[in-house]
Amino acid sequence: MRLYHEGWEIESAYYALRHTLVNGRVLRSGDPFGIEQEMSAQLTLYQLLRTAMVDAVESAPVTDSDSDR
Repeated sequence: MRLYHEGWEIESAYYALRHTLVNGRVLRSGDPFGIEQEMSAQLTLYQLLRTAMVDAVESAPVTDSDSDR
């Protein structure tokens, strides 16, 4: 079951990278070192954005979505 959950985490991260950060752009480098550098930059940006998202959610006041019904 743990591997199934980890698989979904990987799929979700891949989707986010492919469809939001990269948005159809092709890597510019033609050599392996340049590609590694570009991918490292993309993954760093992804991690920073995710960390900022978690921090924003955790710092928001707790609200109950059913409280106005």
